[in-house]
Parts: sequence; C-alpha cells; structure tokens
Amino acid sequence: MGVLGALEYIEWVGETFGAEHAERYAGEFSGRHLNYKLGMSAIRSYEFELSQALLDILVETPGVTVYGITDTQRLEERVPTAAFTLRVGAGF
Repeated sequence: MGVLGALEYIEWVGETFGAEHAERYAGEFSGRHLNYKLGMSAIRSYEFELSQALLDILVETPGVTVYGITDTQRLEERVPTAAFTLRVGAGF
C-alpha cells in the first residue's frame, strides 16, 4: 500500500464522507488538497465519536482504571487511544 495508497485512501474518505466538513474549507482549498482536508476531518470526527463511546464504557466499568483525560468535554486534548487497567477479580 505505502504512502500513495494511504493518500488515495484519505482522498477517498474525503470524497465519500467529507461533505459535512466542506463548509470549513470553502474557498480555501480545492481539488485533491480539499479532499485530503475533508478526509482527515472526517477521520478525526469518527475517531472522536469512537473515543467518546469507549471512554464512556470504560469509566462506567467496575474495576477499570483509565489513564489520562476522562472528561469527554476535553476529548480534543486526547489522542484517539486509551490506556487502562482492569483489576483482577473485578467480576469478569
């Protein structure tokens, strides 16, 4: 796949899922550059939703300790990953 494949994928994501982000870049970018911006915005938006859902579940799960920011109002300050531990014997 390589770099070209990754760029083609991001461009495809922009063309396919980026419409809701188009207003943000109106008049500023066009063509492929616009599709890359739309693609990355769509990916970030999706990662944000997934991160929020994951954190909501982890925080409510007994025996789980989540490391880092857990306030969903501060998700922009997180990367879309989660570090956590599950206490042994926590009912699982």
